[in-house]
Amino acid sequence: MFLEEVLRYVNNRFEMEEVHGAFSVSGGSLDVPDALEGQYYWVEGSVLNDGLHLHPDTAMRDEDFTGRVVLLAVPRALADLADEIDEWNSEHASEIDGPYQSESFGGYSYTKSDALRDGQESADGAKTAWQAKFGPRLRTFRKLSRDWV
Repeated sequence: MFLEEVLRYVNNRFEMEEVHGAFSVSGGSLDVPDALEGQYYWVEGSVLNDGLHLHPDTAMRDEDFTGRVVLLAVPRALADLADEIDEWNSEHASEIDGPYQSESFGGYSYTKSDALRDGQESADGAKTAWQAKFGPRLRTFRKLSRDWV
């Protein structure tokens, strides 16, 4: 789910309320108190299911764990933008993953476009083209810092 990466980039999960305690994932599903259909939630403390989920998620791996579940209020505009970024990444995968910035030989010349070449640095120092291309549109949702990892 690419939305999880976008939430990390904007330093914002749009947390509403959290529930601490013992949880059980059974039949691929977690009973999330007060979650609405189509609402995102974050699981922490699980061995098999940590991360972002969309309620109701029926593809989780069965387990019992003690941790927390955080209900999120992710704006629809951000979720739609994450889908657009994911689609853009898929369309430009060969250019993004290519080993060369530019090359030429014989009568052939190739140079990556600025959006693919001049990516911003991610937290691990890697260049990411989607951040350069979509960064200005993501600024609206960005927090300066985050208190979650």
